[in-house]
Amino acid sequence: MPDGVSTIESLASRNNAEWIMDGSGNVVARIEALPSGTQEIMVPRGDQFFALTAIGGDASADGQILGLAQDGRSLVIREVQGAELILYPIDLTSGERGEPFFTGANYLGAMRDDKSFRIIGARYAERLTSQVRYFDPELQQLQTTLEGALAGHTVRMFSTSTDKTKVLFEARAPSRPPVLALFDVAQSSIATLAELYPEVAENTLGSVSGHLSADASGATLAGMLVLPPSGEAVNLPTIILNDTRTGLRFDEMAHFLASHGYAVLRPDVRTAKGFGDLSGMGELADWVAAYQDSVASGLNELIANGIADPERVCIIGTGENGYTALMSVVNSSDAFQCAIAVKGVYDLQELVDNARSLGSDAGYAFSNPFIRNHDFFAEADLEQFSPVNYGEAINVPVLLIGFDRDGQVASMESALESADQDVEYVELEDNWQRPADARAENKTTEYLEIERFLAAQLGR
Repeated sequence: MPDGVSTIESLASRNNAEWIMDGSGNVVARIEALPSGTQEIMVPRGDQFFALTAIGGDASADGQILGLAQDGRSLVIREVQGAELILYPIDLTSGERGEPFFTGANYLGAMRDDKSFRIIGARYAERLTSQVRYFDPELQQLQTTLEGALAGHTVRMFSTSTDKTKVLFEARAPSRPPVLALFDVAQSSIATLAELYPEVAENTLGSVSGHLSADASGATLAGMLVLPPSGEAVNLPTIILNDTRTGLRFDEMAHFLASHGYAVLRPDVRTAKGFGDLSGMGELADWVAAYQDSVASGLNELIANGIADPERVCIIGTGENGYTALMSVVNSSDAFQCAIAVKGVYDLQELVDNARSLGSDAGYAFSNPFIRNHDFFAEADLEQFSPVNYGEAINVPVLLIGFDRDGQVASMESALESADQDVEYVELEDNWQRPADARAENKTTEYLEIERFLAAQLGR
């Protein structure tokens, strides 16, 4: 816009949740979020939009629309089937479903092109490490070359030059902070550009290893265990770090806690779904049970091996994992001496009510199956699975950390105070539109408050 004047390219109904662009300013589709929970894919034909097909609700397929595929002729749909997650295309001309781009049990996220924002690959966990699969063979070959040159590291490419002769990428290892580097293909050389924590020496970090345990069904779970840099591994105060991400990787929270003398277990979770993928109360019940089973099996293994002190265990979770942390205490309070929940969801009824009040313009809410399908949830079920309704059962000291004006955290604090429980609430300034240094200050406050609370509760 050299003259600074904007123009209206397309108009949509109030049900419109998202515009899909081709990376060059052209609209290739828009998504309508209907009250039934259905996402309808609308495609342009001339100056009009027509319904192509539907996802979710009462439609024949369910899932989440991620964006435009690399070929520009189809959309990529994310769908969970049983224990596996599938990425598949829907043709923008015919509406037909194509062969999957990706199928796997440990999907971590989609890869996007840094220029067009099209979906170009998938991240997943395999053999306790994070892996990347690009749909373009040429990009996959670059990925393979870098992985071969940096054995023991997880490599993630951020950007390539147009001719693919230079690659900007990140490399990280479980016991080494991430580095940003440039790969010159013609020279076969790698130059380090920046380090995330240059002041942290590798020998000051704790040891990281895979931690195997068996769940109630006998299936093997592969979590991550971080022990203190001192090498201590007997009768340690122990932190269960709830996290939906799997595999061995550099985890700054885990290393921070291990540096203060704690054993830190990030348990494996026997589910391919996250909170946002759940489309019914049955799935929510199974998801919560899978979390609790995974936590219990991992912790029991540490206790049996003499690593964890059963009288000094705390559980921590952020976001959806803050929810599972408190639900774990609700169902197994004897296993924990304290709990920490950071920016979590604690009242599902409030979550759904807020989504309803936002209406059809809340595109983000409707991209989340749990919110999109809220009309299928009975209020009694939402109450049953909300930590806010279990103030009496959460009978261990709790630290809540959240942004100001966060109704979810305020409701949880009120429920615990009404039950005369030991609760602290640390309120952070909202990160929204704050400069990077202010966000970093929030993170520092969060970590220091967590360390202070753990020292008081576990006696470290």
